[in-house]
Amino acid sequence: MFKFFRNLNLSAKFLLFATLVLILIFSGLAVWIYNTDRESTIQSVDNRMYSQLEDLVTLLELEYRAKQQEMENALRVASSRVKTLGAIQEQEEKVQMVAINQATQTQKVVEVKKWLLRGALVQENSKVVDSIAALVGSQVAIFQKIPEGYMRIATTEINPKSNKRMEGVYLPMGNNIVQTIERGQTFKGRILQNNEYFIVAYEPLRVEGEIKGMIYAGVKEKDVTFLRRKFKEKKYYVSGYPFAMHISGEYVIHPILEGKNAEKRFIDYAQKNKRGKYRYRYPNNEEGVWKWTYFTYYEPFELIVGATIDEAQLLDDSLEKARNTLLIGFILALLVFLLGFGTIVNYIASSIRKIIDNLRLMSEGRKTEKIPVTSQDEIGVMAESLNKLIDGFESYKNFALSIGNREFGANFTPLSQDDELGNSLLEMRNNLKAATEKEQREKWLTDGFTQFAEILRQNNDNIEALCLDIITNLVKKLNANQGGIFLLKNLNKPTENEEESEKVLEMVACYAYDRPKMMRKIVKIGEGLIGQSFQEADILNIREIPQNYMHITSGLGEANPNNILIVPLKTNEITLGVVEIASFEYFDDLSVEFVEKVSESIAITIFTVTSNLQTQMLLKESRQLTQEMREKEEEMRQNVEELEATQEEMRKNEKELKRVLFDAKSQKEQMDSLINNTEDLIIALDKDYKVMIFNENAKNWYYERTYNKLTIGVSLLGFLQPEEIEHFKENYSRALLGERFAVEEKIGEKIYEFRYNPMQDDQGKAVGVSIFGRDISERKFAEQNLRLQLLELQEAEEQLQKQLKNLQETTEDARKKLFGLEQYDKALTESKFVRIEFSLDAVVTQVNPTFCNLIQFESQEIIGKVHKELLETEEANSPAYLELWRNLRVGISQIVEQRYQDKYGQELILHSHFLPIKNQGGKVVNILQVGVDITPFRLQEKSLQVRIEKLQKEIEKLQNNS
Repeated sequence: MFKFFRNLNLSAKFLLFATLVLILIFSGLAVWIYNTDRESTIQSVDNRMYSQLEDLVTLLELEYRAKQQEMENALRVASSRVKTLGAIQEQEEKVQMVAINQATQTQKVVEVKKWLLRGALVQENSKVVDSIAALVGSQVAIFQKIPEGYMRIATTEINPKSNKRMEGVYLPMGNNIVQTIERGQTFKGRILQNNEYFIVAYEPLRVEGEIKGMIYAGVKEKDVTFLRRKFKEKKYYVSGYPFAMHISGEYVIHPILEGKNAEKRFIDYAQKNKRGKYRYRYPNNEEGVWKWTYFTYYEPFELIVGATIDEAQLLDDSLEKARNTLLIGFILALLVFLLGFGTIVNYIASSIRKIIDNLRLMSEGRKTEKIPVTSQDEIGVMAESLNKLIDGFESYKNFALSIGNREFGANFTPLSQDDELGNSLLEMRNNLKAATEKEQREKWLTDGFTQFAEILRQNNDNIEALCLDIITNLVKKLNANQGGIFLLKNLNKPTENEEESEKVLEMVACYAYDRPKMMRKIVKIGEGLIGQSFQEADILNIREIPQNYMHITSGLGEANPNNILIVPLKTNEITLGVVEIASFEYFDDLSVEFVEKVSESIAITIFTVTSNLQTQMLLKESRQLTQEMREKEEEMRQNVEELEATQEEMRKNEKELKRVLFDAKSQKEQMDSLINNTEDLIIALDKDYKVMIFNENAKNWYYERTYNKLTIGVSLLGFLQPEEIEHFKENYSRALLGERFAVEEKIGEKIYEFRYNPMQDDQGKAVGVSIFGRDISERKFAEQNLRLQLLELQEAEEQLQKQLKNLQETTEDARKKLFGLEQYDKALTESKFVRIEFSLDAVVTQVNPTFCNLIQFESQEIIGKVHKELLETEEANSPAYLELWRNLRVGISQIVEQRYQDKYGQELILHSHFLPIKNQGGKVVNILQVGVDITPFRLQEKSLQVRIEKLQKEIEKLQNNS
């Protein structure tokens, strides 16, 4: 096709091109008119169909409201019927029923009190609910409250699997319906039951003034029979019809596909968009017809309501007339255009053929004659321009011959400023000239780099010889007269006085200097041109030489140079020295560039040589350090063993704490045994410094100091030295004001740590102070030795000791609080122990301030919550949690470690002892939880483990290096 078009003459091409343009214009206009008319038709259909959808939704809304009214009427009738039959009488005698959890389907046998209505048993009595259902025409059920929730005791609801009434099926306590009833309110809503949606209502049922049950009434949400009849009455255009589809994709109402699933693509589209228009082919093959489906989502019934119409019925008839009108207009316009345009094109083509003949000759490289110019129109301008081009080609030929002979000075003038060929010839001449000069410069640089690369590979073990070879060849390469290399003094020798080597440059090699004088030349950093160039790390190219700065000696005498070039020797931003070159002639840019680039290679080579010398000396020092490292390794191994022993002691103390918590309900004799089974001193004082509690260690310690026996009620001030009394009173006052702290005191040759803790009553008032004392002399001595050996081991040891002290403090605090059943509650309230009381349903009934502070809730926010609501989700849903409360309800105490969540979502770990509290008859009436916060301990334990692993890796690394 393209070959045929290229072979046509010019007039045919113009005529063909113009015809195609006209066709394209008319085609675009026809498409635009057609699409505009089509969009207008579609918009009108859209508006009508969406209006029809609104009518269908109104039908559903009326149906939904009718069902709600029917449900409310049913509930009122059911409630009224129960009240009419008389008050329900609750008997002490019980009946057994199988309780089935509606959510989990788990079963258990429960006993419930008998309910009588007019002397008849309500439980499993279908006559009562059937009589109510006959009045209201809906489902009816009576629920009775059990500990697990609300259980159906009489109902008309049928289980479709067993075809039996759903008596015994209960709603668990956590259900939204149950929670609403518990608040004394009526629940109204929509539920899914047996795969069908019901509109339901639940009303509290009070027996003897208390909510002990509820009445249920429910009706099916939608009446498909009514809706199907209304939908069949609708018809859109010729064959359009409405339909209703469940959100899952099943057609609920459809003239053909009712009960079947819709096309998956339509289901996905409808579920995603909820409202819109969907175009598809039915059936889904080449013979199918295109259809439009308009749809919208009605949420109360979870239905997609839609209407389907044929596309052809809407568009083809209305657009056929527009297509015929456009076709006739296009044919008439095309005929008129071709007649007029063909006449003009024939005149232009005959004039252009003459110009084409000359251009063909020029394209073959042959000489051609000028064309006579007979007109001043566009054809005449083309002929005149062609004549100028013929003259220009002759001048191009002569200039090209001159360039080929390397006559770069030949004269040539382009035809104009925009003469691309002429300007290109001039640019080619200039480029060839510049390339020749550049080639000579690059060859000079390349030869120089090659020469100095060879020089730098020699004398790699002697700085002086290397530098002499470099400066000699560098002066000769530049045709200079004199030069020298200055390096930092002691560059290749490590020295303790580094400031001196950094401030002084020393000449290590020179060429054509006055040797007896200049070889000893020393220059300070920043002094003179050499020192300035080194300090600024920059090149100095001096052409105005200071008088007496330098003299060049020759056979004719001495004279000042005209140019001095000073270049710093740098590598990796480190300046090692400078190169100075002097000459009678001026250095050009090429010479400066060469020295600058070669100086980098010189600096790298000098740096490498000096580094090798320093490396040899460092190797010797490294062997000495390796021996010292081996000695340190043995010390660290011993310290790690001590840390492991300390960690084992921490585990033993943790076991001791668990044992103490397990025996929390023991009597006073057991408590005495516990507080005496420790090396610590334990003593508790009232506000008048009188002794309330003490252990045997405290008794013996004070006896050894004063030879007086410690007894209950005696003032502790009588057991102190006069100089100790004021200091003791200050510490005591601080603790009495509510501060908890520890102090270290040196008594004799030993160092003791005393921890002061305030004791408070239920109102938070101070009633005394407890004091824990411990001999920490050995620990202090160990800490001092570890601090001298290794700082990092000291930090680990101190962290571990803090953990041990916190653990032992908690242990002793627990033992103190066990003194006396009468002081038990007060001790728990004022200590670090958590105290929580629960009902048998695990509902919090009482909580102490310690737990409130830890979990960051007010007590009124916690009381009334179920225990599992305070725990982390994973903890609350674990089998172990269910086993815990199962054992507690039968009277078995439990010791557990549980993870809680505070108000801001942070983890809280409690080690707790759960105690069942029984009445005089031995029946469990409530549950008591006593616990201690071990969150810091667990966090410190993890941190310590990480540090020990890090130390072990460091030891292994040292062993590998040695």
